[in-house]
Amino acid sequence: EGTGVHHVGSPIPDDSWMKNIVIPPGETVGFYVTVLGAPELRYRNTTIPEGNVYKSDGILNVKVGRSWGEYPLQGDGTDVYFSPREFSGAFRYHVHEGLCVTGTPSVAPSKTPLESSSPTSRIEHSYALTAKEDGMCPEENSLETTFEDGTGSFGGLFDMLAKTDLTLTGIDLNIDWNTGNSAHVLIYARKGSWFGYQNTAEAWPYLIVNTTLHRPPDFHNRSQDGPYIPIFSKRGSAVVPRSAFTPLEMKMGETWSLYVCTSLADFRYTLGTSIGKTFAANPEMRIMEGCGAADYPPFQGGTPEG
Repeated sequence: EGTGVHHVGSPIPDDSWMKNIVIPPGETVGFYVTVLGAPELRYRNTTIPEGNVYKSDGILNVKVGRSWGEYPLQGDGTDVYFSPREFSGAFRYHVHEGLCVTGTPSVAPSKTPLESSSPTSRIEHSYALTAKEDGMCPEENSLETTFEDGTGSFGGLFDMLAKTDLTLTGIDLNIDWNTGNSAHVLIYARKGSWFGYQNTAEAWPYLIVNTTLHRPPDFHNRSQDGPYIPIFSKRGSAVVPRSAFTPLEMKMGETWSLYVCTSLADFRYTLGTSIGKTFAANPEMRIMEGCGAADYPPFQGGTPEG
């Protein structure tokens, strides 16, 4: 994203970002940014020589470049460029231990993005598990149901329908941390619907999460901030680390179900209208209404809450 004449950010919409760029350690990638219709892309003059670093956060280095005085670029552009120039904008990125390994973004890019002027909104791009041969990553999408909640218990069971071949790579839960600061989380998966199998352990062959989550340090404080928990706080209340999530492959047309189990009765969900009814959908998948889990540990014969 860049800045205009009034120092207002011009973020690139997520659906306009066509490919995620993978930059292995030590490599340099060049960008050519152009604006159609008018010469309104802003940048800054500098005395730092072209090719030298002018901005760094210790992870990503941004080097001085040049600007061009025409569109489209003709030939090699050597007769219409202005140098040296500093790009005025911001970059959003995730740091990975390996090429295209999905993981939680590091503190630096998620909290303090590398920028040369303040952006107007936060834009994040995520990566999938393996890289394409051309150095790009396949697209990763997300689907949010709701964080409005209204009730809750020890967990929930629900079905998912894959509308295309996909790999489930993570999950965020909604926990209000009303009765404790740590929760043991188990998430089971099975091919087919959960209905009728909520008390049959043998019907759930895939344990894709077995971890302990903790109340975030900056989570909403009821005694100081009041009883209402804002949505942004709920969204970050219980994010399962990618390292604790076993990816689940789903083929187009398949129905899979998840059984989310927590050791605290602080797992939050929303009352629905009909089990099996589509509640949230995008081009890749559907999530159906399910039921709440009435007990922990799971498979103890408790009656599910529809």
